[in-house]
Amino acid sequence: MSLNKSEVIYLLAIHMSKADRDLSEEELNEVLSKNPILQKVHPKVDESVLLKKMKRGKVSILECIKALKKFSKKTQIDALTVAFHVLAVDGKVKKGESKLMAKLLTELNIDLETVTKGYYDLLT
Repeated sequence: MSLNKSEVIYLLAIHMSKADRDLSEEELNEVLSKNPILQKVHPKVDESVLLKKMKRGKVSILECIKALKKFSKKTQIDALTVAFHVLAVDGKVKKGESKLMAKLLTELNIDLETVTKGYYDLLT
């Protein structure tokens, strides 16, 4: 049972929030309320199915990357844009966030400029 597009985008936001380690509930709510990509995919995530995938170890960052590689470049950029929004929401880039974003960019062969442009376009 592989991850679908909505699950991958949702999980990348969660992985990035964990990389922050002290992302507040208020900051997470800001991302949820202002990010149209996340607003679109979040309702499509079936929490019970995702829980089963978690129990099977199918929601790791490596599994997310593996699944993302099967989707279009636009979907990959959308997913990284959501992750970047989580990274940027508190105005600080922590080491864990930086390492995770670098890994995602490298694995998916996407440049940071593309992601930041997507992020700024998203918020304007």
